[in-house]
Amino acid sequence: MKKNIISFLIFLISLPLFADETNLFSPLGIAEIHIDLLNGKNIDDIKRDETNLIADKLDATMVIKNSRLSIYNAPDLYNGRIQIKGRGNTTWGVPKRPYAIDLVTESGDDNPSALLGMPADEEWVLLAFWHDRSMMRNPLAYYLGRQMTGLEYSPRFKYVEVYINGEYRGLYMLCEKIKRADQRVNISKLTTDVADQVAPQLSGGYLLEVTPSDRVKMDEVSARFKTTKRDINFVIKYPKPKNVTTIQVQWMKSYMDEFETVLYGDNFKDPVTGYLKYINENSFIDWYIIHDLSKGVDNLFHASLYLHKDRNGKLNMSSPWDFDISFGNVGSDCFFENELWIQKTHYFNRLMQDERFAKKLVARYDELQPLFNKIPEVLETNFKQLESEGCLDRDYDRWPQILGDYKDKEGRTTPTTVKGHIRWFKEWLESRQTWLYINYGLTEVDRCDRLKKSKPIIRIMDPSGFEMGGNSSAKVMKGYTYIWNGTSVTSNENYQFDKDGKNWVQIKDVHGCTSLPSKSIARGDTEDQETSLQQINPDAISIYSGSSKDVLYISYASYKESLMNISLYGLQGTFIKQVKYQVAAGLNRYQLNISGLQNGIYLIKCSVESEVFMKKVIVTN
Repeated sequence: MKKNIISFLIFLISLPLFADETNLFSPLGIAEIHIDLLNGKNIDDIKRDETNLIADKLDATMVIKNSRLSIYNAPDLYNGRIQIKGRGNTTWGVPKRPYAIDLVTESGDDNPSALLGMPADEEWVLLAFWHDRSMMRNPLAYYLGRQMTGLEYSPRFKYVEVYINGEYRGLYMLCEKIKRADQRVNISKLTTDVADQVAPQLSGGYLLEVTPSDRVKMDEVSARFKTTKRDINFVIKYPKPKNVTTIQVQWMKSYMDEFETVLYGDNFKDPVTGYLKYINENSFIDWYIIHDLSKGVDNLFHASLYLHKDRNGKLNMSSPWDFDISFGNVGSDCFFENELWIQKTHYFNRLMQDERFAKKLVARYDELQPLFNKIPEVLETNFKQLESEGCLDRDYDRWPQILGDYKDKEGRTTPTTVKGHIRWFKEWLESRQTWLYINYGLTEVDRCDRLKKSKPIIRIMDPSGFEMGGNSSAKVMKGYTYIWNGTSVTSNENYQFDKDGKNWVQIKDVHGCTSLPSKSIARGDTEDQETSLQQINPDAISIYSGSSKDVLYISYASYKESLMNISLYGLQGTFIKQVKYQVAAGLNRYQLNISGLQNGIYLIKCSVESEVFMKKVIVTN
């Protein structure tokens, strides 16, 4: 029997489903990466560097090709040799692991290539999604970083589906590695030449990483230093640890020691001799804002943090990195959306004592509100793409334990559906954005004025069940009195949505300043609080191909029982077949057999009661 596949035209025709294509992280679709290990190696042979062991890179071949639903041009793909090893810390301890990739020639030399339209380089990483069940926290943070002009560099990335030795490994990010390069961290080259051991060449460029002492690798020891005043552990990542000289390490340590001494000294606010002499203030402000917004556990100046300094330049907060345990991810310290998170950590705890710096930061946060207001649309747009292309279903079929029931040490339960995770993510982030807007006010009067202009966000604790009409508790930002449906209560910790009808809330501070009413929501409302799940529209239905090339999968969500008719037509309207399915309340998935079809374009018509949805697909042998 001939095998049929659903081609990339499904994706082309699906583009109008998305409100704004520019919001897509992977606007040309989700490509496939096929890695085959050489010399008889299997996936368990891939190791990562440990503190006392430098792992060998394994030889492999890698093919990046278009999936049935991606449309990259040939120069953006890859077919050649690579070397691969493991990477990550806590993420290495889970079944779905991240990897570091070096592109090489047959003889083992560097082979820089432009992958999926990103600038050419030989070093890349494959970031897995495990702790982040929304699959969007790292992508969103890097996307925001690229919109914030104070950050000189934020990693580019594309979604991909990865196969190793023919085994499907799931949805990943193909991402740029943070390194010195013209199209990455663009700082001056610094070598072992004699001229680079004296000023002015000795002043840069340097790329630093804050790393806990117990994570410093064997080959990084000579590139490590601790600052004298704050005892922060740095590793110089550029020049590479194997190349950096003792003189260069000592120079960079002296610069950081001098900066810390001035910053925590009596005259730190002086515009000439104070901290401004040492830092690019705009980079510190934008870095502060994106990390305060995300409230990331890994971003408190102990790990996963980069700084850079160019020749004759000032110190910059550098590339944002590592956001899987952030943005309200249940099970971490960022469950609640309150708290001035970054203000309590190194450097920023002192910088915020300068009223001029604090005012500039608040003005910048207010300036960025249009970008942050787009976030719900960005998340929804990318969720629709991942859902409609079947990537989420394939990943969760491969790793079902990711969505299993889970309670953290405080007894809090995570959502158990991907749509629930997306709603959780969106509501937490909108609430965090609002909390920061209010509490960035520098005086009591400012905070009152900001509160009066704000609408609180209702966070649903059981998003999936709530959308199906079930009961759920709800939370609103901590630290206020709450007016639920016009009645004041002192706590929102156990507010139950156990009645029909709309619910809304206002918040009031200790001075009596009261917010605007929130959006009103009721059991059965979807996350946009406007569209019913029963309607056949891009929010409710998705069509995608799976591992079987003879089957087209159709997913449909409804809050009540009904009947769905699915009809298949030729492009000219010739009827081919019809099937009927009983729709249950909740998420439904059907299989449409497309075996035996000739090459060509076909129409699929789905109808439930008075709602109709049409979509084109193309079948090729």
